[in-house]
Amino acid sequence: MFTTERLILRAYREEDVDETLKMWNDLTIQQLTAIDHVVPRGPNQKQEVRSWFEKNRLHVILEDKASGSYVGFMAIEDQNPKNRDVLRWAIDYAFKGLNLHRLWLKSFGHNERAINVYKKLGFVEEGRLRKANWVDGRWVDVVIMSILDEEWWDSHKNE
Repeated sequence: MFTTERLILRAYREEDVDETLKMWNDLTIQQLTAIDHVVPRGPNQKQEVRSWFEKNRLHVILEDKASGSYVGFMAIEDQNPKNRDVLRWAIDYAFKGLNLHRLWLKSFGHNERAINVYKKLGFVEEGRLRKANWVDGRWVDVVIMSILDEEWWDSHKNE
């Protein structure tokens, strides 16, 4: 349905549930993204994955254009509403296509690569939950970042 330079962004299919669980069971990914405990995710979590796919305002599966392989997912949750390419697209779509006012996210303080990408895309750090999550035998900070529609529109005036 949507594309970027390298990716196809499409609706989820049933086989994506297994791919997502496989990804969630990757220790490195869990250590950088899991807000809860880093533990194996079993087949009993398939319904939770399906439910999560369906509850978001926007949820897309990311496929590599060249190979057609699953590379992950991206979601925009409507609360008081891996890849810089898809994140840039998602932010643009959130403000242009969905007319959202505010986007926010959480990252772990030790995930400096992600935080740097978010900053380059216009997100600012709002705060830190100090030592709020247990990862790999230690407590890590949870960083909360956001971008407002007026900040995004200001940075895109010349486009």
